[in-house]
Formats: sequence, C-alpha cells, structure tokens
Amino acid sequence: MKFFWAAVIFILLFPVYAGASVNATTVEIQPMHIRVSSFFTDSNQLMFNGNALYDGDYNTAWEENSDGNGKGQWIEIFFPDEVVVDSIYVRNGKGTGKAFKNLNRVKSATFIYSDRRQVDTTLADSEAVQTLKPLHTLTTSLSLVVNSVYQGTSNQTAAVSEFYAIYHHPDEKERNSILAAEEAVRKKLEEQAEKKAEKLKKQKSSSGRSKSSASALKRGKKRDPADKLLTKEEARKVFAEFFDKLYSSFVTMSDDYPRMYAEKEYMRESIVFDSFKYQLKNRGVLKYYQDALVDTRDLKIEIESLRKREADLRVTGFYDVVLDLKLTTIPEDSKYYLVKEYGKWKVAEKVENPF
Repeated sequence: MKFFWAAVIFILLFPVYAGASVNATTVEIQPMHIRVSSFFTDSNQLMFNGNALYDGDYNTAWEENSDGNGKGQWIEIFFPDEVVVDSIYVRNGKGTGKAFKNLNRVKSATFIYSDRRQVDTTLADSEAVQTLKPLHTLTTSLSLVVNSVYQGTSNQTAAVSEFYAIYHHPDEKERNSILAAEEAVRKKLEEQAEKKAEKLKKQKSSSGRSKSSASALKRGKKRDPADKLLTKEEARKVFAEFFDKLYSSFVTMSDDYPRMYAEKEYMRESIVFDSFKYQLKNRGVLKYYQDALVDTRDLKIEIESLRKREADLRVTGFYDVVLDLKLTTIPEDSKYYLVKEYGKWKVAEKVENPF
C-alpha cells in the first residue's frame, strides 16, 4: 500500500548512537527532527519511521512517493536552535549489492540552509556513506532537495538510507565572526548591484530609475553573555519579549515554538507540537491559526527567582487571540522554570495552574 503525506517525522534522539560507522568512528546523533515531502510504506503507518535515516541499516530507508522519479522531493532536518553544521552524512539508495540498484539513487541535490543559501552537490552512485562539507553559517535547518537521480533497474522511487548532520552551538565570538563575514559578503554584493544599476541607468535614455533592491538582512540581535546577571529592569523586558514570542509562536503554529524549550525537552515538544499542527492541517484550519493575531500585553510576569542561567517565573492574567476575525480571551496561570542554553533563555519546565 502506498501512502502519501507531506509528512512530519520525528527522530527521538536523546544521546543515542548511529549504528553506522564513518571513517571507523562511531558517530553520535544529536537532537533533531525531520520532515519529508512524501514517503512510501507497505503498511498502514501514518508516520515514517525516522530511525531509518540514522540506524546504520542500509535496508531501511526514506523512499519518496511522488508520481515521478523523485525529482523535487525533499528531506528537511530541523535543529533545536541556531547551530553551525560541522559535517553532513548521506548514504545513497537502499540495500546492498544487487538490491542497491533496484531503486533510484540521488544524483544531484541542493542543500538549503534556513537563510535560504543553497549548495548544489553531485552525489556518487556508491554504497558507501558520503561525507559532505557544509557552509560555515548559522542555521536552524538543513534540507536535501533531489534534482536528478541515477535510474533504478526495477522501480522509479528514489531512496536515501542515511541522512543526518553533526553540528555544534557557536559561542558569541564565533557567531559574531560568522555574521561579520556574511555582512561583508552582502555589502560586496550590494556594491556590485549598485554599480550594475548605475551602468544601466547611463545606458538608458528614459527618465526611469534603476535602483538595486539588494539589502543586508540582519540575522538577529547580539545576545547577552551567558554569565551576565540581568538587572530587574532588564529581566522584565527580556522575559516580556520571551513570553510574547512563546505564546505567539504556539498560537500561530510557528516552527520557532519547539526551539524555545530546553534541549532535553525539545524532542517531546516537537512531537506534540507537530502532531497538533498536523491535526489542524487535516481539519483545514491551519491557515487560520497561522494568520492569527496575538496580544500578550495583559499577561503579568512575576520573577520569583533569578540567577545567571536560571529563572523561576509565574505568568498570570490573560492574552487575546484574533482567529478568523473572532476575538478570544484566554486565561493563563502557569509557573515556568527557565534555563539559559547557548546564550538563549529556554523553557525547562512548565506547570499549569500551580495552586
């Protein structure tokens, strides 16, 4: 039985190890979850078994389920925070020996980062695990998009048996260095675009203006050092912004929501969140949530204790949601325990209606 779904796949990876061996070294798989464009199953399962992409078993794989040969199909890895990818691992196709040639294998692919930067790569038609060098950039996701395939002998389906990334959380120095380098590149591109526009203006006899539309995108504000203790005034502002984003991201079904939880809670929240998102999509109401307006100004944040990397807070009051032109007021009374991970505040624990 074939099953098609713009699938949400969750890989529950608390310190576990991939069965695959890369360069005779066991690779530790870090927290991430994965989505795919479609998948094939010979059972009635609604969820793709994410273990197939990191279990070291080449007889288990992601098999796309499109009408064509796999072109345009994709796998997307979501990381728990903004990270720097150290290496990418891909094991093409499914099976070994003669079975390896049965399904299509990925020939050319585009790897896309969260800032939409792209790298085109040609993969070998090989049974070996291929190690790819990533861009040195900040990203929250990594996609593999199939552009062309090596033709299979008995099936039009394209397959990948292993796909995962090793990454690290950058410190403030590395983050700033990356941002500075990328800003320099953007400025250079802007200058080139402006020179080209100026040249075109001189060539035209009309009075129309040709102006470069290139603009440098800001990649986020500089974060406070992890060892800085916030003043009460700073804390109130920081936590007001944090909870505004938390509640807004949840209501609008933003992918930022699971990333606002501590690493140990990230996978559980991802599973619950994406399951709920899938239900909304099935009911045909997801767009209403994504277009919703959220007002958190009537939430009251009480800081019960504050340390350099930890905070106990209580959030009470209510917040307003405008959904499909209807206003709903939602009461709130929850206690939060926040921790600071890699320079960002994250939810480590939440207790609703504590008293």
